Amino acid sequence: VGFGVYDVWMLRTADLHRVGTAPPGTTGAEAGSAWVPLRRMLRTVDPPLLRLVGEVDLSNRRAFAPVLTAMRGTPELDRPPLVIDASELTFADVPAAGLLVRTARTAPAGLRVQGCRPGVAQALEGVGARGVPGIGGNQGAA
Repeated sequence: VGFGVYDVWMLRTADLHRVGTAPPGTTGAEAGSAWVPLRRMLRTVDPPLLRLVGEVDLSNRRAFAPVLTAMRGTPELDRPPLVIDASELTFADVPAAGLLVRTARTAPAGLRVQGCRPGVAQALEGVGARGVPGIGGNQGAA
């Protein structure tokens, strides 16, 4: 993992994890105000919702995994399932789709993915989403 200007010997383990999983956000001065990051994640806690915008791939997947882990939560009575709004997710590579399927299988309150575009739905099906409650087979546009 490249940490750029960080001296890895001076950082605690927890800090290394935060730095290593930070989403890439560097852009050149020529990008101007029109620059939009490749992927954005907008999170709410009540209700538990994660809105994905853009693409999830190798360049930003390491930041995506900890967010899913934090969102899946712990078992609570009457807790609603985690909702992933994928209506603005234009691309998810196979490993990112696998993260979503594993989260759906292990989230204590469950997980529901809504609004998948055809390419994202295909990636999810390719990693075994069909038959996983809330994620396989019926993710039409929201």
